Amino acid sequence: MLHLLDAQPLMHLRIFWWPCTAGQWAQKVAHPSANITKEYFVRVNSKPTNQQVKTVVEGCMVEGRHVSPVAVQLEGDRSMRVAVSDGRKREVRVLVEHCGLEVEALKRVRIGQYRLPADLKIGQIRELSRSDLQKIVRLPTPSIPRGTSTARGMPRKSR
Repeated sequence: MLHLLDAQPLMHLRIFWWPCTAGQWAQKVAHPSANITKEYFVRVNSKPTNQQVKTVVEGCMVEGRHVSPVAVQLEGDRSMRVAVSDGRKREVRVLVEHCGLEVEALKRVRIGQYRLPADLKIGQIRELSRSDLQKIVRLPTPSIPRGTSTARGMPRKSR
């Protein structure tokens, strides 16, 4: 099992058929080069002003690189959704705090096209199907090499 990334809820994965270890898979998803969008629900200490939201959208320096979110959406008086694709360490927290807001709660709600179940609690385990994983990262489609039959992968006889 694997604790994937650092925001709540933590995802636990059990991957039996994946052609790499769970740690390698998590690294692929988390690494900035993967360019996989992650969406977070962020609760802040006060109602964001239009200027603060604009500052978040414009981005800031994180780990020596300028990053900006894919999307920012206000939700209620003291919360917003922030989507990022870089995956830099503490990127969402740095983006929000850069505009003068204090992060009170940070919860990952989506990875790629996979929306985390709302009822998933911290430490709770949910096994992901291949379909779920394909929503997170593009998986290679199994293919049959040329010159093999579909029955037991035996070579076809030449005619």
